[in-house]
Amino acid sequence: MSDPIDPANPNGWMQTLKPQGEIQGLPGDRESQLVALKGGGFMLVGSDNFNPGVPGDQPISAITATMPEGLLKAPATPLFPPGQGTWPGGGTGAPYGPTVVDTTYDPVTGQETVQLRVSTWEDPPGWDGTGDKPYNPKTYQTEITVQH
Repeated sequence: MSDPIDPANPNGWMQTLKPQGEIQGLPGDRESQLVALKGGGFMLVGSDNFNPGVPGDQPISAITATMPEGLLKAPATPLFPPGQGTWPGGGTGAPYGPTVVDTTYDPVTGQETVQLRVSTWEDPPGWDGTGDKPYNPKTYQTEITVQH
């Protein structure tokens, strides 16, 4: 929570931030984004320092809640199936950096489609595996559906 935004000091609210608790559904190890859903409520997407050696570890998940406070205890929903080959691009690079591009809400069905852009870090063509892995990101768009 914070004080309301003061038009005379639009960045001042940041000095009044107060901790409200820990979001238990997402690890917060990497990129996260909070969005207000057009159909109401909130969604927080986030990525983790994915470890294929940890059973059940997921690279990107999302939590939703009607009120911001509900995000503190909301369970995470994995956004991609576990395992290499099922991720965007079909390669070995785990997706990271989820960015909400847009949402579309259908009031008749109560469904909101959330468009996301994610990145992967694949082995570059011709890299022989020696030395530091060159940064070779790829970006993909995907979408998920939230039922209101």
